[in-house]
Amino acid sequence: MVNALFIVSGFVVFLPTATRGEFGSLGGYAIRRAARLLPAYYLILIVAWFITSYHTTTLSIGAHALGLQTLLYYLPDGSKPGFGVNGPVWTLTVEISFYLVLPIVAIAFYRRPRAGLLIAGMVALVWTQTVFHFDSLANFFGFGVSDELQGRLITGSANQLPFWVFSFALGMIGARMFTTLQETWSRETLNRWAPRLLIGATAGIVLFTFASNYTPLTDSLPSEFVGKASPLMQIGFSASLATAMVSLAFCSNRLQWLFANRGIRWLAEISYGVYLSHALILFSATFYWGLGFPTDFREFAVLAGFVVTVSVIYGYLTARFFEQPIRRYAQRFGARSS
Repeated sequence: MVNALFIVSGFVVFLPTATRGEFGSLGGYAIRRAARLLPAYYLILIVAWFITSYHTTTLSIGAHALGLQTLLYYLPDGSKPGFGVNGPVWTLTVEISFYLVLPIVAIAFYRRPRAGLLIAGMVALVWTQTVFHFDSLANFFGFGVSDELQGRLITGSANQLPFWVFSFALGMIGARMFTTLQETWSRETLNRWAPRLLIGATAGIVLFTFASNYTPLTDSLPSEFVGKASPLMQIGFSASLATAMVSLAFCSNRLQWLFANRGIRWLAEISYGVYLSHALILFSATFYWGLGFPTDFREFAVLAGFVVTVSVIYGYLTARFFEQPIRRYAQRFGARSS
């Protein structure tokens, strides 16, 4: 779930600021974030480029190299993130954008978290509703917008930072609440109230998920927009998800074990490589490796098992021998730069 990805990212990256009350060394931050995000990203891009190099353009290669690949959605030439074969890497453009913006707003958000959350919510709502109703606005000002252009605007804008800024802000305010509650409430009190809050937040997730299926024009929207065409859906679902995630952090160890046991932690350590590679492996298995499109459950199970297995192997190998050594070096180098 992309929403959860960005909420977690906002929480994790902002947590040091929420804990210390200061942002710290900009150089060390940049080195750590770049080491965490870029090596594995460029590696999978190289693999994808080799697969599709016969029909990629210089503009597409440049956009991917700069982390601006989601801007390709606005172009009429059909260029897409991941060179058209690894679509999920569009999220890296949003992550990079957030990492660039965070140093500018971190301290202000720390001092005024409620104002920061309100501003982020307004930005997300205005951005979403403007794009969703762009054709009506254009007609009001006397400009015609084709269905094809409107479709590209909706798809492209759903993959930009302003659309997801509220999710990042929820993660940031979650980090602020996490540190504040630990300082003001006892662990016993937190453990007693957290499960109740988790139940309420889970009910909210179910409610807003169910309601999103009845959003007008749902069938005509890209998946990123489903449930967000309505301002209530946009705010309610994200807020419920963030509340559930923060409350879970204060639940008992037994309940947390379901989400933080040894197997889950191992998968989390290799999850970045798994995420970056799974769509490319699915594409290759379907078009190049002879598995084809499944026509029944057995063929689907074979394809799914193959993709999951190869993705996990790829994630482990790249994490063990590529990502982790680079990140360890970056930690040492970043510490000297602090």
